[in-house]
Amino acid sequence: MAITINGNGTVTGLTALPDAAMSSGSIIQQVSTNYANLASDSDGTTSTSYSDTGISQTITPSSGSKILVMVEGGAFGYKPSTNEVSFYINVVATPSGGSSTQLREIQVRFTSAGTNGTRRLFDSWTINNMHTHGLDGSTSITYKVQHKLDQAERIWAAYRGASIVLLEIK
Repeated sequence: MAITINGNGTVTGLTALPDAAMSSGSIIQQVSTNYANLASDSDGTTSTSYSDTGISQTITPSSGSKILVMVEGGAFGYKPSTNEVSFYINVVATPSGGSSTQLREIQVRFTSAGTNGTRRLFDSWTINNMHTHGLDGSTSITYKVQHKLDQAERIWAAYRGASIVLLEIK
């Protein structure tokens, strides 16, 4: 179908601009997922090694683009008989058929003075990262959130829910 600019300014025959017509810095693809509270025992971890939280999103980016990864959540952790609760949350990127690369790691921590007792930490967290993926335009990449204990008995990265947004930038 031919592309026509009508006398009233409307365009027919064009449903979307091709990626090549978009200027550098344009958002050319967006995918996102919102997660409800992930607060069951199986959603948390008691491990000092990273484990998946269930928060993930996959995208197939164009060659030469970058992915702005934006993830946030409401975490909870606890530890009896201590003055400190801390844990780590990170984001990894795994291309289809490839190995994981850690993009960013944060520590969530609470320390108090005073008598020892069970310490509970509810906190919100955010991780943003501009990822230069280097893929060829035909390979998908999955971004996942992981968590692990530092000074805690059990933690949940998405105890009060979470969201992940991927923006492909030309």
